[in-house]
Amino acid sequence: MILLGAIYESGAVPGCGMDQANELYLKAAELGDRQAMWHLGVNHLASKGGSTDHTKALHWLHEASDAGHAMAGWALGKMYLSGKLVEQDRERGLDLLKQSAGSDCSEAVNTLVEIYREGRYGISPDPEQAAYWENPDPVAS
Repeated sequence: MILLGAIYESGAVPGCGMDQANELYLKAAELGDRQAMWHLGVNHLASKGGSTDHTKALHWLHEASDAGHAMAGWALGKMYLSGKLVEQDRERGLDLLKQSAGSDCSEAVNTLVEIYREGRYGISPDPEQAAYWENPDPVAS
């Protein structure tokens, strides 16, 4: 379902597009597929050209993040830090970013480094934290 949804989403099949892709993603998401949940979240944000429905987008991004989808956690973390589409909650935002970074999400790692190096989202710079996230496991290096 995910692969066919991606094909529909790409426009490679005449007469099939985002609506048909989202129907397939919804079926897969309801069966617990976290990648399908991610696609639904992003597509309902309209960042990939779908119809905008922020309530559905947030629902599916939360579901994907709760299921362990690192990119969904990164996206939600940034939303909570900025207060975009959700009430600002810096602690929750940082927690989501750290979880995602712990799952090898390079976007989350880069965001944490930037936050702690430069001081973003009302969080004071913290050079020690920035250095930690630049190289979280020095033993493995």
